Order: sequence, then structure tokens, then C-alpha cells
Amino acid sequence: MAGFLPVVPAHAGGWVQAKGEAYLRLAAAYEDHEGFYARRTDAYGEWGVTPDWTVSGKIETVDFSTSNVFDSTGYRITARRRLWTPGQWSFTGEAGFLEGAAIGGFRGCENFGGEWNFGVGRSGQLKSGTYFAAATLGQRAHSGNCQTNRAEAVIGLVRPSGWTTTFQYWAEEGDAGRSEKVEFMTSVRLGKIELGSATRTEISGEFEETAFVLSLALRL
Repeated sequence: MAGFLPVVPAHAGGWVQAKGEAYLRLAAAYEDHEGFYARRTDAYGEWGVTPDWTVSGKIETVDFSTSNVFDSTGYRITARRRLWTPGQWSFTGEAGFLEGAAIGGFRGCENFGGEWNFGVGRSGQLKSGTYFAAATLGQRAHSGNCQTNRAEAVIGLVRPSGWTTTFQYWAEEGDAGRSEKVEFMTSVRLGKIELGSATRTEISGEFEETAFVLSLALRL
């Protein structure tokens, strides 16, 4: 399993980082909310504290171009533990704290809260490269009596040339409403640096939202 860890996305909760290794990522998403435009920026990092424990942190902001009514910030701090790694599979558990509407949402979900996640991942070799797939289920509970159930899934292919194609799906439903998003990303690894671009679309039908995403990652 350790041989596949460097290629899987850090936001896929089915894996932990190797001890002493880190992943840092900056991303900017240019969003269209039915004619209201916003820029979402986030800084994310992971560090392998031990072979079984990884800590992560994220700071996120949303800035609307025509109004500051819905501008928001948020942070998230978690610890993830490797639970079981049979063969090419990996099972993890994760828990932490978060606050802010940029990550939690409004209607009470912008308040301080906690979250837990259970993840499973698998990676291996194909003739065309290395594949990875993961799924995560979890819940966020906030002090404002707001709860959200979450599900995430990701699948990707890393080619020998360093190019990676990734499909990701997020779904959440709770007191802050319902949302489902899909993202298609293409990235290329240049040494320890990885550059990526993606399109993201809301598919729940509850509202319209599209985004174009640019990312810069560093693996240490």
C-alpha cells in the first residue's frame, strides 16, 4: 500500500500520510451562483505524525464580487487514524473540529462544531497506470443545533507520464439544506509539485452552481 500513497489525493479520507511526510495545497475556485460570482480560496495541509496517525488543517474563504453579505471564512482541524490495511485496501477513522460558514454552511452550521468520518480506499496497478478509489461517510454537528450528513467518493488514474485524471463526488444533507457536487480534475506532477485544473458542478437540482478550479500542491 505504501507504494501508492504519494499519488492519491489528500482530500480522500481512505488513507493516511506516511510518517514524516506532508502534503500542502492551495486552491482557488471561481464560482457562478446563478449570476452571482464568488472566489473561493483554501489552504489545506496534511502531515503524517506516525505511521498510523495523520493530522490535517484547512482554512477557507468565500468572497462575492458584488456583495459582502455572504462573504465567509472557516477552518477545520482533524486527526485521521489508520484502522486496517488488508492488501490493497485501507480503512480509516477521522475526527476533528470546524467553524465558519465557508466550511460548515449557514443556518447555524457556521458555529463551532465537530465532525467524524469513516473512510475506505483502494489503489493498485493497471496497464495504463496506477488507480485509486475511495469513499467517505461522516457527520458534522454544530453548537447551533445544526447537523449535516456527508458522503464523498473519488476515483482517479495516474499515468506513468505524471498526468492524473480524477472524478470526485460530494453529497451533504441536513439542517443547512441539500447539496450534491461533481468535479472533474486534470493535474500533472512535476517533481514534488502538482498543478491541477477542474470543473465543479452542483447536480442536486436544489440550486445552480458551477465553478472553475485551479490548484497548486506540494508533497514533502
